Amino acid sequence: MKKTANNLELLATYKRIKENTESLTNYIRRLPTSDLRITAIKLPLDGKEYRVLTDDELDQAINIYTQFSAKMDQDPSRPLRLPGVIQMPKQHQQTVSEIINYINTEKERFESLYIDMTKGLDARKRAKVVHDALGSTSFITLQITRKVTCVCDELIYMGLSYHKKPNIVTLTKKEVLNRLGFLQDRPSQNAPIAEWKRTIKEARDRVELLVEGKYLYRYTKGSYYRPMLNIKSAQGRVEQPSASMPVFYFADDNIKVNLPRKHDNSKRRSDRAFNPECPDLAFANIHIRKVDEG
Repeated sequence: MKKTANNLELLATYKRIKENTESLTNYIRRLPTSDLRITAIKLPLDGKEYRVLTDDELDQAINIYTQFSAKMDQDPSRPLRLPGVIQMPKQHQQTVSEIINYINTEKERFESLYIDMTKGLDARKRAKVVHDALGSTSFITLQITRKVTCVCDELIYMGLSYHKKPNIVTLTKKEVLNRLGFLQDRPSQNAPIAEWKRTIKEARDRVELLVEGKYLYRYTKGSYYRPMLNIKSAQGRVEQPSASMPVFYFADDNIKVNLPRKHDNSKRRSDRAFNPECPDLAFANIHIRKVDEG
């Protein structure tokens, strides 16, 4: 009975989020072009650099507030991210801020209920809770719960940036050994199979010798881009709000949005670089360090 009630409440909360995000986007679309300035970027893909959205693509920066399901070409484990800034005059601040505050309150309610309903469940089962309640397997929880950000203080600087944030999981010694065993027949791209198996065996032998409880084992499952907006207020205060979706900025005078610096892809390290002369668990994205003593 409680499960049914929770499902109904989660669905009702989602509907309020959807209804009010649609109100937000409709309000933006009704603004005259003179009252709206949008700057947004597409994050890097397959090692390429980011690119700035063209005028014909700027509607994507508005649509993202109402996109809660995976798109056809989207990995469901990778929430949609579109860093940017939407600038508009202060005359719109009260109306837009009120809508955003209500949306964020409902998002907090959704997240709190979601956490309560999914305690002790793994990622797959947590996703199923949302899918069952909302009636579709396409929903991405983070796209529903992440907040809309607005900045009302006068700023003297704005700049978009991003970096890769690894997803780090702590493992036990046994899990490390199991992980290495799993990789034994899955050599990295440039590794001869015999040398790869030798590297795996040496790595397993080294881990076997480590004293239980004396070491920490961490596995980097992968990484995703974490976009931010670096801002400095007229009072000198520096902040860095998340910018996975465009941040709203209210000011009668638009200011320049600085873009991220270009990255040198040729200097990026491969997490699975193979070096048979110097076996290291970094090839398996596993990192070991000694537990601090004392």
